Amino acid sequence: MFSFLFSCLIVVTLLSMVFYVLSFKHNWMKEGGSPFECGFSSYFYSRFSFSIHYFLIGLIFLFLDLELSFLMPVLIEGSFSIWVKTSFVVFLSVLLLGILWEWKEKKLDWTF
Repeated sequence: MFSFLFSCLIVVTLLSMVFYVLSFKHNWMKEGGSPFECGFSSYFYSRFSFSIHYFLIGLIFLFLDLELSFLMPVLIEGSFSIWVKTSFVVFLSVLLLGILWEWKEKKLDWTF
């Protein structure tokens, strides 16, 4: 039983690798695909900058999503030991202190 599953797994893996290699489009003239083929210089600077404040707000939302993934098992399962419940309260306290500090420092302001 397991040898059949293992052989099927190997066959599927090998077929996937073959199809992956064959799926590449070969471009023999690499200069033909470049945006500066005709020789003109660009009018605009190709790299644009964005606000660091926007980046920091994105990080805050990322951490809030990560926080929800930690809190979900505690909210679903109610029968934990006192140590887990204490850790949960400490975790929420640290998060609350962080949000209050960000609010005090005006880092949660949406206006740039």
